Amino acid sequence: MFSLKKQRLIMYPPNTTTLQQDLTRFQSWASNMGMKLNPTKCKALHLGRSNPLQEYTMLLNDNTQHHIMTTTEVVIVDSGSTFSKHIQTQVNKANSVLGAIKHTFKAMDPTAFLSLYKSLVRPNLEYASVIWSPKLKRDKDALEYVQRRATRLVTGLSGKSYEERLQTLELPTLEFRGQRADMIQMFKLVQ
Repeated sequence: MFSLKKQRLIMYPPNTTTLQQDLTRFQSWASNMGMKLNPTKCKALHLGRSNPLQEYTMLLNDNTQHHIMTTTEVVIVDSGSTFSKHIQTQVNKANSVLGAIKHTFKAMDPTAFLSLYKSLVRPNLEYASVIWSPKLKRDKDALEYVQRRATRLVTGLSGKSYEERLQTLELPTLEFRGQRADMIQMFKLVQ
């Protein structure tokens, strides 16, 4: 007979001292490279039950210690390892901005639209997209629907198909832009 022993997975708590040292070294490196970090925008995400919930610090520009706040989510990943919740949050933000544009401007020419859309709406739809690039069709459709809706705001284009509106405005689909961003990121990693 065979005896099967139940093995237990042992997870070791993170070495918080090393992590704080790495954080300090990173901040020093960034400073030497002429980069300014904003510690007030940094958050610590504690994972696991055995995590000691260590408090981490960074130096502000005036060399005072800043305690990094903790958070429960950064880029939202749901239990199925998808980013659907995060994508929906970004879609909601973009729709909110789009609604404000719609109520502010009664008529919009292509130049004004492109300026507003590219600077205020599209960044919400593409923020950190290399990390959460949508895999599910419903997520891709939700993102694309915002752009589809936005292009209807341009005076004289509301009666045309989505593809015709994109062609007139010389805008690619968001799916194409996502694939392009993925390829650029891969090129950067390889080079």
